[in-house]
Amino acid sequence: MFLFLLLTTSLGFRFQNIRFGRETDKSDVIEHVSTQPIDHFDLTNKKTINIRYFINDTIYSKEAPLLVDLGGEGPQKAAAVGGRFVINKYAEKYNSLMLAIEHRFYGKSVPEGGLSQENLGYLSAAQALEDYIMIINQIKKEYQVTGPVIVFGGSYSGNLAAWIRQKYPNVVYAAVASSAPVYATSTFYEFLDVIYNDMGEKCGNAWKEATESIEELFKTDSGKAQLKSDFNACTDINGEDDLTILIQQIQATMINYPQYNGSYSLTIEGVCSILTTEGKTAYENMVELMNHAFNEFGFKCAPSSYADMLTDMANTKTDEEGNRLASTRSWAWQICSEYSYFQPVNESLPFSKRLNNEFYYLLCKDIFNVDKQRLDRRVHHTNLMYGGYQPKATNVAYTSGSTDPWSPLAKHETLPSDINCYASHIKGTAHCADLYAEKDTDPEQLKQQRIETAQFIDELISRYHN
Repeated sequence: MFLFLLLTTSLGFRFQNIRFGRETDKSDVIEHVSTQPIDHFDLTNKKTINIRYFINDTIYSKEAPLLVDLGGEGPQKAAAVGGRFVINKYAEKYNSLMLAIEHRFYGKSVPEGGLSQENLGYLSAAQALEDYIMIINQIKKEYQVTGPVIVFGGSYSGNLAAWIRQKYPNVVYAAVASSAPVYATSTFYEFLDVIYNDMGEKCGNAWKEATESIEELFKTDSGKAQLKSDFNACTDINGEDDLTILIQQIQATMINYPQYNGSYSLTIEGVCSILTTEGKTAYENMVELMNHAFNEFGFKCAPSSYADMLTDMANTKTDEEGNRLASTRSWAWQICSEYSYFQPVNESLPFSKRLNNEFYYLLCKDIFNVDKQRLDRRVHHTNLMYGGYQPKATNVAYTSGSTDPWSPLAKHETLPSDINCYASHIKGTAHCADLYAEKDTDPEQLKQQRIETAQFIDELISRYHN
């Protein structure tokens, strides 16, 4: 489930998992399917794709806003509009109809032929936005909604929330874009800068020392055997690329804790407490941390074979067909065809230098035959199409938090050219934290952020009706 993790699940696929990990589907939420063109931009292509969506109409009135949860890089679930999320609180406040739409090529929204390379050519933000706008219009007509459409998205789907308002302001009136990495880049050094700042120097030094011990053990056959045993590796660790896969797994697993700080069993403070335990070596502490984490995340073993990773990522079957890496393959395609989001390491940081852009470009080449030149051109085009840090969208609330490693790619402040927009970058809050309903244990600054976003939405709705 976590192969290719640093490129894929560290963004929204992990968000989708943690978001719905403790939720069950709600009986008052209805599942539907809408048939859409597989290619919205080619009238001669007759192929179609069924897009899954969910409706919660238990409390709606026609005059109230239509609240839409935009799916991201993982399966959508009924809990999106029937659980413990902030969109539900807005619905209660306004008596709103709620709609959640699954992103094409995730969950059940996959065309005939599955995740073949040919089919993946129809997986893009541009195609997904067309799916969304068609279904939104369909629901508005079906339920005779006269109120404004307000969309919500977090992480990658936060991008989509801002972009759909930018492209279709005549349909989508406002958007909430939480932790949205709107700027595509292949040199995202800041990701690990934030992780290091979350860890602190002492913890970072322990991580470096443990990583150096792994490299030293790899030099001998007995050391390789010890690594396999200590980290419960799935296979023998033979080549350099195999060791890189194992180190990638270890590092990306640790990153989940600060990225979703407080959502799992350990906060970043808990991680560092284990890593710096006195009386043990840093390597021994890392082994203990990974044993804890692998157990929590349900790993049977730690991936440690580059060849096996390529085989797994070549699987074109869907979630419904039992492919546990279906969403990972889909998001990997988007990474390798639109966004890159590669996370190389600054020389001054304690993280493994194996995880560099040479390695990431190699993954895209080996999995999808996408070379560096083509990917860089597409990344540039993504920013050209949607505006990078400065989308030309009005009525958007951009929210992010300082402990979120994706926040450097988010929009932190508004400019005079940003008409009717709100931006908030809150100290001490994690990835997409504001999309959850308030808890007593939330930091005060997070509670205040939700209040300010709600005031922003209230003001926009009042303007809509005046």
